[in-house]
Amino acid sequence: MERDPLLLTPENFADHIRAGRGPAAQAAIDHGLDLTLLERNLALTPTERMQQHDEALRLYFGRRR
Repeated sequence: MERDPLLLTPENFADHIRAGRGPAAQAAIDHGLDLTLLERNLALTPTERMQQHDEALRLYFGRRR
């Protein structure tokens, strides 16, 4: 049974993509794209994603000096 895309949450969207149920995800996989990073980021909460972004900015700007 196919899930209604409107009922997907950030938590189950990664499972939805990983299962290859979405035609866009399957097309990306068929073209050789690795969706691992997308899946990993979708498993994070918005707060965790913001923290990762802040850490990356600190690392980037810290090394530019």
